[in-house]
Amino acid sequence: MVADNEATHQKISDHPPDCVLFDYDSAGQHGTEQISRIHDEQPAVPIIALVGDGNENRGGEAIRAGATDCLHTRFATTACDVVAIRIANAVSSQRSTDQTAHETNKLDQILTTVPTAITQVAATGEIVFANQHAQDHLGVEPSEATDRTYNDPRWEITDVDGTPLPDEELPFQQVMNTGEPIESFRHNIVWPDGQSRTVEINGSPLCDDAGNVESVVFAIVDITEQQDRVDTLRRHKTYLEHSPDVVHLLAADGTVTYQSPSATQAGDFVLRDLVGKEPNEFIHPADQERVQSDFEEVLASGLDETIKTEFRIETADGTYRWFENRATNYLDHEPIDGILVTSRQIDERKQRKQELEAERAFIQQALDGINDIFYLIGADGTIKRWNEQLVSTTGYTATEISGMEASELFPESEHDSVAAAIATAVEDGSATIEATLQTKSGELIPYNWSGARLCDADGNTSGIVGIGRDISEQKAKQTKLEETTRRLETVLSKTDTGVWTLDVADESFVSVRMPDGIGVDGEATDIESYLQQIHPADRAAVQDAIESAIDRQGEFDTEFRLDDDAYERWLRAYGTVIDDESGSLKVVGLTTEVTERVHRTNGLEKRQRVLQELHNATQQLYTVREKSEVAEVVVGLLRDALDLTHVGIALFSEETGTLQTVDATPDFEAVTCLPNDLSPGDHPVWDAYQTGESNIVCGEALKTKTTGDTEPIECLLAVPIGDFGVVTTCLVDDTTFETVDTDLIEIIAANTAAALEAIETTTERTEIAEALSTQRMQTNELRQVVAVMQSIQKQVSQAESRAEICATICGELTTLDTIEFAWVGRPKATDTAFETTATSGNGKQYINTVQSDGETPNLPAHLAADRREVYRNEAIAADVRDTSWAKEALSAGYRSVLSVPLVHEGVVYDVITVYAAAENAFTAVYETLLDDIGSLLLNYTQLVNREQLTTEDNHTVATFSFSDDSYPLEELSKRSGSKIHLNTVVRTTDDILTLLITADTADRQAVQECAEDVATVRSAKPIGTA
Repeated sequence: MVADNEATHQKISDHPPDCVLFDYDSAGQHGTEQISRIHDEQPAVPIIALVGDGNENRGGEAIRAGATDCLHTRFATTACDVVAIRIANAVSSQRSTDQTAHETNKLDQILTTVPTAITQVAATGEIVFANQHAQDHLGVEPSEATDRTYNDPRWEITDVDGTPLPDEELPFQQVMNTGEPIESFRHNIVWPDGQSRTVEINGSPLCDDAGNVESVVFAIVDITEQQDRVDTLRRHKTYLEHSPDVVHLLAADGTVTYQSPSATQAGDFVLRDLVGKEPNEFIHPADQERVQSDFEEVLASGLDETIKTEFRIETADGTYRWFENRATNYLDHEPIDGILVTSRQIDERKQRKQELEAERAFIQQALDGINDIFYLIGADGTIKRWNEQLVSTTGYTATEISGMEASELFPESEHDSVAAAIATAVEDGSATIEATLQTKSGELIPYNWSGARLCDADGNTSGIVGIGRDISEQKAKQTKLEETTRRLETVLSKTDTGVWTLDVADESFVSVRMPDGIGVDGEATDIESYLQQIHPADRAAVQDAIESAIDRQGEFDTEFRLDDDAYERWLRAYGTVIDDESGSLKVVGLTTEVTERVHRTNGLEKRQRVLQELHNATQQLYTVREKSEVAEVVVGLLRDALDLTHVGIALFSEETGTLQTVDATPDFEAVTCLPNDLSPGDHPVWDAYQTGESNIVCGEALKTKTTGDTEPIECLLAVPIGDFGVVTTCLVDDTTFETVDTDLIEIIAANTAAALEAIETTTERTEIAEALSTQRMQTNELRQVVAVMQSIQKQVSQAESRAEICATICGELTTLDTIEFAWVGRPKATDTAFETTATSGNGKQYINTVQSDGETPNLPAHLAADRREVYRNEAIAADVRDTSWAKEALSAGYRSVLSVPLVHEGVVYDVITVYAAAENAFTAVYETLLDDIGSLLLNYTQLVNREQLTTEDNHTVATFSFSDDSYPLEELSKRSGSKIHLNTVVRTTDDILTLLITADTADRQAVQECAEDVATVRSAKPIGTA
């Protein structure tokens, strides 16, 4: 209803409504009278007064005049459901007792009609009412909703980013705590079917007669799809802003109508702005014809086609860059209505392609130079690549070989075996076969073929690559060798061991057969020379076993080691004592090597023991948090479990690029098998780290690399610990590393790498968490800066004087957490004389102290004005000895300062300076802020000045001249024939005065030429436009 509308009053009288919504603001000063009149004429009709921003205090006047309730005007446009509830409550409370049932039915109809979920939550937090639309927006039936509380765990409430919300931030608690309505609160809930949905909530308190909140009514809407669309748009925008690709939109004539912001991110160069231009003028001349043809193909294509092309385009610096472009025709298809082109810079790809082609040619040349046949068979079984040797040997041309089935190079009788070898190579990774090569003329040549499986980047088999070697001569030699071997095996078919006899009477020793490889000298002539070949530690046991057999005239069986420095070899000697035909006793013995069995048995026992200790140590490894502690545990394990006395661990340092020893046994430190800081180079330890494979170096090869300080190093084993470092162990006695020791050390190294990887993963997670924390702090800081800028813009636009503008700027700047003191200064006649226009904070005394110290002021503001550029000092304390102002600033509690001059057409008008209590406080955000504020100050100061000029009726213009031509401006006026207006002194130094003047003439060039003829004028130049 509006004021003074008699027709409306008459309509209310003739047809009393259920409720009157009264726009209190529109009624103006007659609002109270109108409400009183409606209430007097229709006391049974409730009245709800709508009050807007700034008039909330008038709500009490409306209630006293007869209004039933008061509601903010914005609810009538943004939360109709809340208005409906308020209307229902007002109508219900006005109805008499005999109309209760009828009105309750009406309210139910309203709640059913409202297309949102309406719930009522008691002060205890229990949901006591839910309308039928709860199923649509909450995913539960009304009866199930009233079985829950507002914060029931089944809702699984989080914010829109998925972070759980505490109770005090939920809408119910906010309304209960403040007693005020809540609008447009969004959070996520989980429906019983597991869906995560986003809902928007408006809530209003229901109070008892005493004004206490007894329940809260909520209107809830499922906005999941709307939120998804918003998120999708945000992602698309983020892609365009941050994608390395460049997106252009072209009209049908080729003109660029849009260029994405990511054009500046295309590489270490800047693309030209092509909007409104035809790209063809910037395309490399050699590519233009092809690009034009491709563009015509795009015009003729449909939505389901994407045309790909590559060409070079000229960048802003005049260089050409390669781009891969994908174009799709969306002409006459909204909302794009153009040709969409996505471009990606491919200079590196082009360069790599050229390098690969050169490398391929080099490899082919190298392959053609070998005597063996090189081949590559594709996954389809055809020959894909070969060398010249295949052409020259078979007689086939390159054209005939290309695409030939591999089996065509072999006789049909060998096709199955060749196919089986290919299958083996594919399955096991490699295969070797002897197969006959059949030339084009039918000649058969025996070849040995070796092949290895070839895989693509995804690990899928793409073919087989290998070498074929002519073995004609080898086959002939093999045939001869087989014949010799057959004859030898005929003689020695009943034994593969050494056979010897011992005459007990004269102790003569005869070797019947003693294979060279067994390690026993077959030339021994007596038992003593036989025993001398046995390791001293085992010699007595062997001798006792033989003598015991002689005494018993029985059998013997013993095992022993050879006295061999190179390797610990084990032999078994067994036999019996017999009487020969002459009646003398003879020992018939057999000797065979059992090294592998003994080592295997000892190794298994040792492996089992060490693995148990490794299991125990591994549990300790994953509890430490420092790499040095891991090294200490592993060194102790190797020392105690494997009885290794010389063990050290070196880890790679990214800072120095070297392997640095972090832990070692005392004996290891006593020798120089590994420097504490090992640089890359020719060293067995670095070789192991570089190749990622264990490295054993012994004997003379080792002595050329390292030597011991106190004892010689006989053997060194270096085992890589992934990419983290190397575990090194040395032997100083005449022994070598057993295979089991090497295997166990490699297992321990692998576990060590896993433990170090776990430590690095933990460290990376910590660093990521710290980075996220820093990012959140920067986001909050940026929000504060934006809020301050918005506030300054609003206040400055309403300011009536320059002083008020400067005071507003300073006051708002010091509301930022970072800024402790802000001031605006204006240069006077010289850059060193400043007028303090406005300040905010506790630093004015500091400014006064510095400017009155008797010396030439040199504040940051002076430095910025003098240099006409931003002055930033992130560590004031570092300049205390050099400048007096720094000591005063530090005494005032300031550690960072940022000063931005406001320069327009070469003139410094103002300088804005801010101080902070922390070092490194001012990021680029603050520099941008002060720069923007300076622009505001200049623009609005000019507006205020113009307004003052138009409003001031009385002002005085003084015009005068000098009779003395020695004054340069007087001389310039006479020479140019125009009046010269002195606007301001721009800059003053010991010998130069810079002035800003205006000449009353349209010929600025003539004035400039005249000025250059004045003796005392050093230079003159025009500023601005005519």
